[in-house]
Amino acid sequence: MEGLLTQLKVELCAELSEDLINIQTNRLEMAFDEQVSALSDLKLRSEFGASYTGGKRRIFANLITDDHQSPQNPKPSSKSRRRDVFTN
Repeated sequence: MEGLLTQLKVELCAELSEDLINIQTNRLEMAFDEQVSALSDLKLRSEFGASYTGGKRRIFANLITDDHQSPQNPKPSSKSRRRDVFTN
């Protein structure tokens, strides 16, 4: 009888350990996903000059047309070449 109780204790501990490992793994995966998301946001900001306002991602996209590239027309100021593009 005592051997059976010991075996049950070992099995229960193994199951609890596995559950704890799964919980920790899930927490680590969530933390990793948050870090990847933060790095992606930083990359967008550095590449596109993005800023965040009101929970929406604002990306300033340059608008370059053939007129802007012609030798007769000088490049417009940075303000006139920018346009707000909102994405969720």
